[in-house]
Order: sequence, then C-alpha cells, then structure tokens
Amino acid sequence: MEMLIHSLISSTLDTIMQLILSAVLWVFYLKLNEKYAETSKKGVLSIAKGSKYLSLSIIAPVLLSMISLLVLEDSAEHYIWYLVNLPHTFLTLFSVVYFIRGVRNFDL
Repeated sequence: MEMLIHSLISSTLDTIMQLILSAVLWVFYLKLNEKYAETSKKGVLSIAKGSKYLSLSIIAPVLLSMISLLVLEDSAEHYIWYLVNLPHTFLTLFSVVYFIRGVRNFDL
C-alpha cells in the first residue's frame, strides 16, 4: 500500500513539473514571438518556434496518455507507442531542428 502511495505522489509531482515547464516554454515562445515578429531576426524567431515545439512535446505525452487510458482502458497498452511516443519523438525532432536553425542564424 505504501509503495502505491509513493508511486502516485511521484507520478503526480512529475506531471506537475512537466506542466509547469511546458507553460514556461510556451510563455517564452509568446514573448519572443510578440517582441521579434516584426523584425527580421530569423534566429530569435527560430528559437521561439523551437520552444513552442518543445513545449508541445512535453505536454502532448501527458495529455495523450491520460486520454488514451480513459478512452481505450485496457487496450491502451497496445497503442501507447503510437499515441504517446511517436508524437513526442516528432515534436522533439521539430524543436531540435528549430533550435539548431536558431543558433546558426542567431544575431541580436
């Protein structure tokens, strides 16, 4: 019983930290996009897009796993790779590409 409580607390704290990090990255994206949208600073805008995709890659697995467990119940284990890991991988790759592009073009 105590192991179950420890597991639930750990999982809850991990989810809360992921939500906070995702929100911080999303606010960072909005601030950079708002400030540099009218300028021609491609590096800063690429870093903003990278933070947007990284934010989505953090929040998407959390939401998709919760939704898949509610909708698919017992059969969710069979589809978890397609529903959670595949979108997470693609969104993380998009963010890496935008961060690399942003670092290459970075100029203040």
